[in-house]
Amino acid sequence: MQGEEIRRLKEVSTSCEERNMASDECFKKLIVFSLDEIKMATFGFAFGNLLGEGVFGKVYHGNISGREVAMKRIHKNEEQLYLRFLKEIKLLSACDHVNIISLVGYCDEGDERILVYEYMPNGSLDDYLYKGKDITPRLTMEQRLKICIGAANGLSYLHSHTHFIIIHRDVKPYNILLDRNLVPKISGFMSSSTHGIGPTISHKSNHRIEGTEGYLAPECFELNYKLSQTADVYAFGVTLLEVLCERPPWKRLVLLALPLLMKGELESLTPKHVKANISPECLREYENLIRSCLEKDPNERPVIGEVVERLELALRLQIQ
Repeated sequence: MQGEEIRRLKEVSTSCEERNMASDECFKKLIVFSLDEIKMATFGFAFGNLLGEGVFGKVYHGNISGREVAMKRIHKNEEQLYLRFLKEIKLLSACDHVNIISLVGYCDEGDERILVYEYMPNGSLDDYLYKGKDITPRLTMEQRLKICIGAANGLSYLHSHTHFIIIHRDVKPYNILLDRNLVPKISGFMSSSTHGIGPTISHKSNHRIEGTEGYLAPECFELNYKLSQTADVYAFGVTLLEVLCERPPWKRLVLLALPLLMKGELESLTPKHVKANISPECLREYENLIRSCLEKDPNERPVIGEVVERLELALRLQIQ
């Protein structure tokens, strides 16, 4: 990549129009943190501050100027990761939605690349599904539905951004973070793709497969597959399945679930504590939605806006 393009990507101040903001603020400057500030906030990247580790780096908890933050320390010495780092800065600085994680700032010093986000005290949806009731309290069905609705609203924002479309490409419970009120925030944008608005927003992809095993739509494995928002809808369908069944997808979850979904018998994969807290009408609507999202033909899957509406219907059926 030419130096001028790198400088352009690193410019984190964007116009009001590009950010699609409905406020008088014409641009937003992210905070540029020094490496010393980051080290002080994390006690030198202490193990006790480590929140987790993903494909692209380790995430630490810290406190800067009285504000709790989460800091992703990108793995070093990989040019492609540096470009992803720059892309995430540009992408998140253009997003303004309650269900999208906020980027506070970044550090780009020496060989260190660190992204600084708002801190999510309730961890991820993944934590609530798999860490056990002794560590995280069990979610009620109403809470599960509200979290799914919020996450779907975040995806809808990404898929219908005014000036460009964002395809997340790694939708999963681990990337759905929860604030102190269990409001979900979509995170994990280093695999994301952006596309301009036009008559079609899919394209032939020559890139390697992005995402996480178990959440990838069938078309992602085809030669010259067409990348579109429907791949996110499929991954979200797998997420909805996990929310109900509390089983990770790499244990052949989708293969187990599909024939049961066709017969309306998914409750046989559902834990007793979940089954006991869901109304039959809600379960039926929820099952039908999962089945739609997991359609093999991407053209048969609902758009994410329809997913939001059907989840809201499921919630009404649950609380009526």
